[in-house]
Amino acid sequence: MKQRRKLQQIINASWMMSGGTALVASLFLFSLFAFYNYRSELNLIQSELDSKTLIVARRLSSELLLAPRGSPDAVASQLQIELNLSDVRFGSDEDIRKIPRLNSFAYSQVKMPFLEDKYSVLIATPKRDIWYYFKLGNLLISVCLIGLFAGSGLYFQTRYFRKYLVRPIESLVDTSTGEKSISSDWPIEIQEISQKLNTSFQEREQSVYSQIARGVIHDIKTILQSLQIATDLAKEAPTETRYKNLLKVSSEKLPSLLSIVQTALDGSREISVQQRNLSLVDTLKKSLETSQSLPVAKNIQLSFQNPNQEVLVNHDPIQVERVFTNIIKNAFEAVESNASDKKSIQVSFNLENKDFIGVVVEDSGAGLPSYSESTIRPLKSSKPHGSGLGLLVSKKIIEAHKGEIAISRSSELGGAKFEVKIPKQALI
Repeated sequence: MKQRRKLQQIINASWMMSGGTALVASLFLFSLFAFYNYRSELNLIQSELDSKTLIVARRLSSELLLAPRGSPDAVASQLQIELNLSDVRFGSDEDIRKIPRLNSFAYSQVKMPFLEDKYSVLIATPKRDIWYYFKLGNLLISVCLIGLFAGSGLYFQTRYFRKYLVRPIESLVDTSTGEKSISSDWPIEIQEISQKLNTSFQEREQSVYSQIARGVIHDIKTILQSLQIATDLAKEAPTETRYKNLLKVSSEKLPSLLSIVQTALDGSREISVQQRNLSLVDTLKKSLETSQSLPVAKNIQLSFQNPNQEVLVNHDPIQVERVFTNIIKNAFEAVESNASDKKSIQVSFNLENKDFIGVVVEDSGAGLPSYSESTIRPLKSSKPHGSGLGLLVSKKIIEAHKGEIAISRSSELGGAKFEVKIPKQALI
């Protein structure tokens, strides 16, 4: 999983990378200048040494031509002192080649005038090593200056970005929802984004209200139509049978009507639960009985694994029954709308985890477009008139129990798989 970073961290990182690049470039230039100075001074030393070599060669050539018996050695020693040389040698080419050359010295060799076939002159002078030009003091000064400039630039640029970029972006939500006003100091692009978001939020709020209203009114209208038909029949022919039918329809539909209203209200407020240590199997059986009375449940095979086992857990039976009823009802509708011949729903318990008890509902429907956390949210429903409030309220009820609803694809039936996880040690 990639690490999430704040915008301020990204800006700081970009400046650190720029500062690091500048530092490396400065060190490279520092090294380049040191090498350049080394080569320049070495060329200068070599040029001066070549000039001195010609002087020594002429003087020694004169001495050898005039007095070859020992006088040239004295002249060589005198020239070594006068010209500030480390060594002066003369002799045959073979003798000169045998003289060892040290890296800490610069050498120059020429043949003696008029005696080219017999003598050559070799002189030497000390030279500085290349590391002499990489002075630690200069390096420290360079690094400190670079750090000072880079740090100052980073500080002021960070403050600048913080004022004109980070803060406006952080305030986008507040300005877009109208809680804060847009500052004229902000960049034009961010002002435009905030205005567009504001318009988008207003349109979305209107869409939310409209779609929720349509979904709730549609469900209420369906129930009221049944009540209206039963009432009209009783009015047309007020017989005992029709009065009993009106009472039956009212008894069945009015609780559903109240449930729809309650769901619409619970979608916009916190849900409180009254937990008791009761059988979760009994709560689930009540939901199954309610769901099996649906018209779409007639042609669908429903299997409940291990219905006689005892599963005690702290929970609010009324609220949790709403959760199971909603999930199982959605499963029936998903299976019914699927064109496949295999129409089945499977309900089971997951008792393997030590921390929670899981109630698993799987179906053979078409499944969900995605199985991420965003699946449960308002206005997200696969039903034509759905508002998404059913699953949203179910999620809020289970979260009030300190549990969660996990959504995935059923590997056995191929449709959706909902697992309601209720902690074994739920708070009472």
